[in-house]
Amino acid sequence: MMGLPGLKFLLYKNGLSAKDLESVTGKSTRTIQEYIKGDTNPPLPILIKVADHFDVSIDYLVGRKEYYTEDGKIETNNNDV
Repeated sequence: MMGLPGLKFLLYKNGLSAKDLESVTGKSTRTIQEYIKGDTNPPLPILIKVADHFDVSIDYLVGRKEYYTEDGKIETNNNDV
């Protein structure tokens, strides 16, 4: 499972938590946390909702493009998903 490093950073950057995405996704905080950690893969409709909400690509959410770590460092993950 892949995790969502881009989403993790977006939440951090915007001072949000997984709970704040419940209304966007219709999923529980726990499920969203599982998506972020990679314990469970989110279905495509959820990825689309989250990407649209933050105005980013799905590639960004899953870490296939540049994203920033919590300490402000730029990371690039070009792994095939």
